[in-house]
Amino acid sequence: MTARLSSFKGISKYKNTNGIDQKRENWFLDVNVSTSGDDNPIAASANWIAVAWSSVSAGPVAVLPLNSPTKVKDPPFLQGHSRKVTTLDFDPFDDNRLATGSEDNTIAIWNIPAGGLTGNLTEPTTVLKGHFGKLTGLRWSSTAGGVIASCSADKTVRVWDVATGAEKATAFVPGSVFSLDWNYNCSLIVCTTTEKKVVVVDARSGKVLQEGNSHEGVKPSLVAWLGDSNRFLTTGFNKARERQFFVWDASDLSKPLRQTNIDNGTGVLIPIFDGDTNQLYLAGKGDTTTRIYEILEGSDQQFQPATSKGVQSAVARVPKRALNILGCEINRLLRATPSEIIPCNFVVPRKVQMDFAEDIFPPTLGLTPALSANEWFSGTDKDPVLVSLNPANAGAVVQRTSSSSSIPAPKPATTTSSSSLSVTSNGSSSSSSSSPAPPRTSSSSGSTIGGKKSIVRSSKYRNVFVKYAHQSQFYTNMKVKLSMEGNPIQASNTHFAVPWLGAGGQLAVIPLTAVGRMADSINTVESGSDIMTFKFFPGSDTKVVTGIDNGKIRTWDVPEDLYKSGKNLTTPTGDIQAHNRRLNEVVFNPICNEVLLSTGMDHVVNIWDLNTMSNKISLDAHTEQIQSVTWNYYGNLFATSCKDTRLRIFDPRSRAVVGEAKNHEAPKATRVTWLGDSDSVFSVGFNKQSNREFMVWDIKRLDKPVTQVSLDQGNGVYEPFFDEDMNLLQLVAMGDTTIRNYEFERNGEGEVLPYYLVDCKVTGPTLGFAKLPKKSVDIKNVEVGSCLKISPQSNSHSIERISLRVPRTKVEYFQDDIYVDTRDTSSSVISSDDWFNGGKAEPKYAGLRPDDMPLWSSVSQAVPATRSSVSLQ
Repeated sequence: MTARLSSFKGISKYKNTNGIDQKRENWFLDVNVSTSGDDNPIAASANWIAVAWSSVSAGPVAVLPLNSPTKVKDPPFLQGHSRKVTTLDFDPFDDNRLATGSEDNTIAIWNIPAGGLTGNLTEPTTVLKGHFGKLTGLRWSSTAGGVIASCSADKTVRVWDVATGAEKATAFVPGSVFSLDWNYNCSLIVCTTTEKKVVVVDARSGKVLQEGNSHEGVKPSLVAWLGDSNRFLTTGFNKARERQFFVWDASDLSKPLRQTNIDNGTGVLIPIFDGDTNQLYLAGKGDTTTRIYEILEGSDQQFQPATSKGVQSAVARVPKRALNILGCEINRLLRATPSEIIPCNFVVPRKVQMDFAEDIFPPTLGLTPALSANEWFSGTDKDPVLVSLNPANAGAVVQRTSSSSSIPAPKPATTTSSSSLSVTSNGSSSSSSSSPAPPRTSSSSGSTIGGKKSIVRSSKYRNVFVKYAHQSQFYTNMKVKLSMEGNPIQASNTHFAVPWLGAGGQLAVIPLTAVGRMADSINTVESGSDIMTFKFFPGSDTKVVTGIDNGKIRTWDVPEDLYKSGKNLTTPTGDIQAHNRRLNEVVFNPICNEVLLSTGMDHVVNIWDLNTMSNKISLDAHTEQIQSVTWNYYGNLFATSCKDTRLRIFDPRSRAVVGEAKNHEAPKATRVTWLGDSDSVFSVGFNKQSNREFMVWDIKRLDKPVTQVSLDQGNGVYEPFFDEDMNLLQLVAMGDTTIRNYEFERNGEGEVLPYYLVDCKVTGPTLGFAKLPKKSVDIKNVEVGSCLKISPQSNSHSIERISLRVPRTKVEYFQDDIYVDTRDTSSSVISSDDWFNGGKAEPKYAGLRPDDMPLWSSVSQAVPATRSSVSLQ
């Protein structure tokens, strides 16, 4: 007989509810509530109040008797965390069991002694480890005993079996998670995230079932499921910074069912929903007022708000079993100020308060779980066990008289067989973890044209994240010379190279194993003049080519430990006068390691046979500086971007320009990269207003770009890093602290389009960025990019090891739905003579699977990725 959401809007039996603070003698005084940040540091059971204490020590939690208000002086604490406690929740089936989550990324489970704490308790009964960001929410299951859900700044929601300490399910969601809640029978979990998303996941599998765009404001959004219904409520802010709440249908997150704007207050609204009575309490941080609503199926009724004396910083609801039932107390909130805890009673006035008012006290959650943890994890669903609040038979289990159909699970977005895309026809914005860039645009106007279709898609890479190596794995005291126009760091499987401060065009080539502080003086490659560009040879980890400002190209066989050999390397293995003016760029052909392309300030493209150190092809088609060049997948075409704002496509062996287009309107630096085995070229630069933007071009129709996307107003030049095995692209700009991630896919019209995934924040500005070859990725940690980042350091630089990873739980398996055989560049697949004579060849590939790792597809329904499945042709 739980109150179901009703569509009847008439006179409510709760409309005269009064919210009244208890007298001061019933307050808890001299408390020291932790009030920093957006946390809600208080929880209550029928026996205890738990409060995260503000302290210079790590994460203390005070446990106070609920019915013994007093001045709190030097209380004993739960002290099992190394950092601040951010979230707390009592087990609904055990008033003495508390879960605490902390900034130390762990969850501690505590059993509070029946008589309370007599001294500090430092050993929790269980510690749950698995998150790698601070805990932001905890919720025990209300149907299964010993099951708890958690959410974190690490962009995950996790479900745990407390008895075994096992993490049983993980959901990866877009953005750090603000808040979570279970649905009525605990088969689903809803959460809100920093990416302004609301997400519904399957609680057992972690699969994302629905995702939608939520409140547009930047402040936290919180969520509460609306009892025995398929609906939930979120609180947040709009763009105008007004506080508001939305009511959602969990089966369709394309838009909320309704939204209510409240006021211009600045504090986050904490939603507390009573599923027994359909009462919603909205308590704003920093407010003195608690708003009361009755949530109906089609509308909401607002009642007289409760005004209190203190400014609240946190709020907790007391279980119904601890209320004054004969006094018609339907709820009690504990309002925490920085120094007090004030009980606030919500009472429905009745003339006679001697009898049990059955009409305002439906059955409520009891102390008996409907399922064991094993039963629940095996897939059984049951509604919570309800008990009567009638003092005459308190605790008696009540059978529900009205049939309650199981809550329909939200439907995942339907997919087509070819591309996992679902297209809606109404043109409205759809919830999506990865947003398609706009379709073809007019190059004359420079503006993007919104399409008539909105695409809902999923991606294996939607939650790619950055993981820093330990600082002991950084390279410090690096005296990098940052005067060159291009990217000042390159990497092979075993070494990295950076220009080094000093005269003579020095290049430091350092083993990846040489971590730690670099000596003040090291040995380098000495090119003889300032280095403008450099690359590692694709078939060697220590052989490099340098292009210098006197127009020369020099090749070098570098000893593995040159940096500490006691002598600079001054004798190159090859020396070419490549250009009349300084070098701009050198790029190796992808199928022949002995074919090298160079560009210079003489506006010429030269292609060299390194076997004979001879110039075989010279192309003079540019009128201004060549800013960037890229080979296509098969090494038979290349594209250039130029200061004259033109994109050009070349067939070098026929000495012909086979395509030309008007590219970015601003003559600032532009970068281009070919998109795998497709006929598409990616270009990133600046528009006429000096905003950064990118375009995707189909070389077969260069009248206008396939898509054109405005990015931001930054000044740094974006460097694109495209992974042809995964069709992932990272955009990294010098001076920025963000790595932008996109995935490319061919649509039904044959166009290769970018889909935004996520922005990854890095620590400090980026001064240089390199990705190691694919063979160097950490397969066992599901790494999709092993990277080096140059960062500023006092009087020098540091080079940091960072990892781009895809979150997976079963990392003991080779994730064959992600990893495909990669291009093998250890040797050429065609000789230089054959290439210059017009020969063609397919790339060679090498597997990435370690011998000791079983295939993920062998124990799951994952579809293995293949070269054909990642093809963009």
